Amino acid sequence: KGTDKYLPEDKKLYENIKKQLLEHNQVYKKDKLEQKKTQKEKDNWIEYDDIRNWIRNNYKPIIKKAKTKLEVGTLNELQELLVIMLYHFIPPRRLDYSTMIITTQKKYDKMDKRNVNAFVITRPHKNSFISFGADIAKSKKKEDCVIVKMGTEYDEFPNVVLKVLKEIIKNIYKNDDGNYRMLQNTNGGDMSKPSMTKFIKRTFNKHFEKDVSATLLRKIYLSNIKKETSLKKRLRIAEIMNHTVITAMWHYTKND
Repeated sequence: KGTDKYLPEDKKLYENIKKQLLEHNQVYKKDKLEQKKTQKEKDNWIEYDDIRNWIRNNYKPIIKKAKTKLEVGTLNELQELLVIMLYHFIPPRRLDYSTMIITTQKKYDKMDKRNVNAFVITRPHKNSFISFGADIAKSKKKEDCVIVKMGTEYDEFPNVVLKVLKEIIKNIYKNDDGNYRMLQNTNGGDMSKPSMTKFIKRTFNKHFEKDVSATLLRKIYLSNIKKETSLKKRLRIAEIMNHTVITAMWHYTKND
């Protein structure tokens, strides 16, 4: 508890443990300040531009195939594309996408925003947005949900992926609630967070031959924008990613 109280016979043991702890903390602090990658991060790091190039090369073929052939295999390819884009174009969340639904503005307006995680698809040429419900945040704060507007803040994210995905889901999996799961397991049910972790690893291993996690993808994203000097932009990105600016700079940003 941060005190120097111990039994006389334990003094030597206590001082030895205290010395090792101080040395460990000094090394940890040094590594954090230098923002060095761990060996595991170095082995599995994917450059931001490499992910962007993969999307540019594969986006149109996958969408074209999906529009002409509605089947489970096509759905899986679309979901792989969507996951790669979600962790690239938008400040990436952890695994909050696992329970996300595709819905309409009208239905969304009637939902309880505290526990709904929904991607809203609006009419053509209108802005769509991703809504992260307040109760799904890791911190569990009872606050307003975070809204990420497509077409204004992150206009590089093509809504057509979600629209094609919705049509495929509608034709393959008949859902009773009138909404559509953005990500589904092989049985057409909700993709749980453990399942999404496996899906991310499998997807990036397949296309990049790297063993990545949502956490590493967050680090790749923030390390790419580390030169961003606008405090307003940093605060907005931190809000979307559900952490503080200090956490972003201290924990997620890597220099080498």
